[in-house]
Amino acid sequence: MALAALLLIINYYVFVSLRQQIVAREQQQLQQVLKVTGAAIDHMFASTRDALESIRRHVGPSTAPIDAYEILSTTTDAAPFIRALSIVNIDGEYIHSSRAYPVPKVDLTRSPVVTHFRQAPGAGDAYVLTAPTRNSIDNQWQVISGIPVRDEFGNVAQVIAAIIDPRFIYSELLSHNVHAEGDVLLVDRNFHLIASSPWRDAQIGEAMATDPILARLKSSQSESISALVDDNSSGQTVIAAARWLRGDRLAVAATRSLSTALSDWRILSSVVGGVSIAILLLLAMTGSISIRGAFRRQQQSDAILANEQRFRLMVGGVSDHAIYMLDVDGRVSNWNQGAERVEGYAEKAIIGEHIRIFYTPEDRAKGAPELALTVAGDLGVYKAESWRVRADGSRYWAAIVLTAVHNSAGLLIGYAEVTRDISEANAIRLELKVAKESAERATAAKSEFLANMSHEIRTPLNGIIGYSDLAMEDRNVAPETHRHIARIFEASNALRVIIDDILDFSKIEARGVDLQPHPFNVRELVENCAAIVMPAADVKGLEVVSTVAADVPEALAGDPQRLRQILINLLNNAVKFTAKGSVKLILECRSSSDGIATLRFNVVDTGIGISPEDQKNLFQRFNQADTSISRRFGGTGLGLAISQRIAQAMQGKIAVESLPGEGSTFRFTVSLPIADTAGLAKDEPLPGVKHRSLKILAVDDVEMNRDLCEAILTRAGHRVTLAADGPAAIRFARDETFDAILMDVQMPGMDGLETTRRIRALEHGKGKLPILALTANVMPDQVARFSAAGMDDFISKPIANAALLAVLQKWVALSDRGAATVAAVTDSAASDLPVHDTEMLDELMSLAGPKNVVRFITNLNAAIERFPATW
Repeated sequence: MALAALLLIINYYVFVSLRQQIVAREQQQLQQVLKVTGAAIDHMFASTRDALESIRRHVGPSTAPIDAYEILSTTTDAAPFIRALSIVNIDGEYIHSSRAYPVPKVDLTRSPVVTHFRQAPGAGDAYVLTAPTRNSIDNQWQVISGIPVRDEFGNVAQVIAAIIDPRFIYSELLSHNVHAEGDVLLVDRNFHLIASSPWRDAQIGEAMATDPILARLKSSQSESISALVDDNSSGQTVIAAARWLRGDRLAVAATRSLSTALSDWRILSSVVGGVSIAILLLLAMTGSISIRGAFRRQQQSDAILANEQRFRLMVGGVSDHAIYMLDVDGRVSNWNQGAERVEGYAEKAIIGEHIRIFYTPEDRAKGAPELALTVAGDLGVYKAESWRVRADGSRYWAAIVLTAVHNSAGLLIGYAEVTRDISEANAIRLELKVAKESAERATAAKSEFLANMSHEIRTPLNGIIGYSDLAMEDRNVAPETHRHIARIFEASNALRVIIDDILDFSKIEARGVDLQPHPFNVRELVENCAAIVMPAADVKGLEVVSTVAADVPEALAGDPQRLRQILINLLNNAVKFTAKGSVKLILECRSSSDGIATLRFNVVDTGIGISPEDQKNLFQRFNQADTSISRRFGGTGLGLAISQRIAQAMQGKIAVESLPGEGSTFRFTVSLPIADTAGLAKDEPLPGVKHRSLKILAVDDVEMNRDLCEAILTRAGHRVTLAADGPAAIRFARDETFDAILMDVQMPGMDGLETTRRIRALEHGKGKLPILALTANVMPDQVARFSAAGMDDFISKPIANAALLAVLQKWVALSDRGAATVAAVTDSAASDLPVHDTEMLDELMSLAGPKNVVRFITNLNAAIERFPATW
């Protein structure tokens, strides 16, 4: 009877109790995994919200765009889980973004975070976390976290949003916690899948409410649950656990295969019958069993000793890393030579001491040693950087890796720690941070210096170019004097080009190339570039030919201004270094597939050529083929360097083939998306107005500039009122009516920006008066400040007469008629032209179309205006 009772107890223990213990232990481990993982995820989202709150405090309407960009980009760099930060208005338009400066033109009206606050602008959550969506730029999954910025009426005016990367959550917070044949899931409050390990790209964003463990969590009133459930995908029973995170906005769940967890138990239960029978035999052979048990214990003791000896052989000679073993309580059991050198303790003195001895009093008070052991025991490894204390009391900055050690049965038997002194590396890192901040300050100082130098150089240059341009228009000037004035005009323009090149290259070095892609007509671009260099080529008797292959798409999506900058640079060089022959611009389509066209622009000349040695450094800044080039032809050597930087920003490439005396071929290759011709901007002439005398207020503190503006505008038939400072401009704007204001920016006392803001405050619904900045400061951040102050446009000094009148004409036209009626003005302007042969005009209209006839007349007038200076 005693044996039968014993067998019954053994069977019950094996089949029932032991199985329940294994399942309960697995559930506890899953709950611990979720607790640790959930704490990390809570911390991540709390940090995100703190970042958004900080931006709301520090970025406001008065913050300069470039400063807002710096704040957003710096915050993004400091948080690896945030891909981008942005501020958008309630209409879905970018105000600021960490992605680029100036902000890109992207329609965000369908953004879920914007939609959320637009639906309830006066109420709604103070914080929202959206379901996963795919980013329209790179098609990657994202979760958007946002907070509102409300106006004085409590309505949402703006939204500050952070794009969080679910891939980061997977790789850094979930992937380390996956058990064999198990999953870890993160879902939002509506059970949409945010991240998982293993990663399930096809299921991100899907509702997981039918998942068995999540369904139980949804119906439960508890913070966390665990249970045995049937997996929907595999049909197997799994051990599962789930819990809500802080605020019930997110939930995590984890599963492990029951089959895997009970693998050892199944082996035991399959032989339990044999074991039960064997008990009788074992009882009869007690003495033999005792001897064998003692022998096995001796073998285990020898194995432990052998392991310790192997540990000492492997790590004993390592002197630059502290490597030692801890028991399950966190006490030192082994000690290597490197540990003695790094920590300063002899082996005999440290064995048996708790790991707390290496921590600072501050970290001990916070429970840091116990936390490290808990995390390592739960997750398998703990990594950190923190202060450590040596035996002599000195501190050093350490990199720590604490790893849990298990026996063959999976039970925790201790820990292995590797500690490395990285004080020097940390000091270098801090020095690099200081150096980076110093470099950023130097860059800011450089930008300020360039802005000041630009202003100081452009201001007198404005007078030289402006007055020489006016003098050339005077037909009463003697031919010899006219030739001298023309030389002054040409030399001044050459100096302006040099200044523009230096500033452009400095802007590119400081902030990179700003691309603004949109649909454009590439054939019109090629024709326009060839037309621009044609006057200079005509002077030298060169033929300029442009050719576009038939298979080149009509419409492409890119930045036509930057493309034009490259082509004009290459064409100008070709004309400059070619004495006779021709300059050709040839556009080919190398390939076209999947909506992408690969184009190659070829600029071919018959000029002086370039030697193979000089070609190696051709695209370096301030470099020309040889020193005689700058003496014979002039130039800064920056044009090709700027062109190459722009090409690289477009993912394109510039190459050259040339031989001395045989000419050169510059090839620019770039791939651009094919666009819909319906999206092309119409290349119409600038809308005009019927000639009428305008009343213009010109504000400038420099008397020469005021006189120059008055001379240019009076000669064009306009009436001009002059103001020498901001207060005088405000008085004139308050007491009189003007068609437009030309506003200098840098003035003593009240500058142009403050003057503009005060004039705008005087309007009170009278209609927006065009205010155009006259400035020598053309850096991007400065131009952005002009717009923020209420200025409509800017005219850079030195002032070109034609440019001043064209910009003035455009804004007065928009102010008079509104943008919706501008297209009709061109026809009325054309109809006012004197017609000497009506039949011929009708024939031209039928053959070429009204648009092309007006364009021809406009280009002809421009050519006639350029003729005296060219001649």
